Amino acid sequence: MILLVPAPEAEIPSALTVMTYQRVSIKEQASKSGRDEGFSIPAQREVNQCKADMLGGSIVAEFVDARESARSADRPDLKRMLDYAKPIG
Repeated sequence: MILLVPAPEAEIPSALTVMTYQRVSIKEQASKSGRDEGFSIPAQREVNQCKADMLGGSIVAEFVDARESARSADRPDLKRMLDYAKPIG
């Protein structure tokens, strides 16, 4: 998952800042590095980086929940990401 956020005025004008989120539910998926399986954290990270590059964005924050079920929103880095993305003010 990639979230695109406009860069603050004080930073690089017209640039996209990107936050990425990766999640897997089992331990083995967290560390596999094979390109064919496509579900590991490294594979998700690579896809997110390619998408950010394609959009001309810069990844400024990455959030990863390993061994966390998608059935629950009670995931530590998901919560951190949502807090990070909240507008200030």
